[in-house]
Amino acid sequence: MFLEADSFEILLGFDRFIYRVDTTDAFIMSDHYLSFAGINEEINGIVPLESIKTIFLANNYEKHQTVDSFTASLERSENEYGSECVQPYLEPFSRIQEIPNEYIDSFLNTLCYFYPDFIGDYFKMFISGVQRMSREFLNTRVV
Repeated sequence: MFLEADSFEILLGFDRFIYRVDTTDAFIMSDHYLSFAGINEEINGIVPLESIKTIFLANNYEKHQTVDSFTASLERSENEYGSECVQPYLEPFSRIQEIPNEYIDSFLNTLCYFYPDFIGDYFKMFISGVQRMSREFLNTRVV
């Protein structure tokens, strides 16, 4: 859902909750980008702030994942762990839609105390895209 790039790392705990172990390279934004995002000076002909801003605000976050990719991931999980993993797998897709925009705005506002405003804009677009795609995915699950 958040484009964890280094591996698929989830655990089903004894308490029946699914836990995510590592999100060091998620949201398609690594520490490399974040560490240069605030540099507004030319370095070797490039202004990192402007370059990174252009890259991240140009993506279509409404299409970063597809219903098919979520479905394939669920099917892999179900094949490997059995049908008992289906409901816990689906729960985050509905819970992310319960997060109010005001709450998202508040934590992104705090984030922008430390990073340029476009980082907050990026996360807002990303989260909105995930919410929309999650809604679409869940609509395909209705029987």
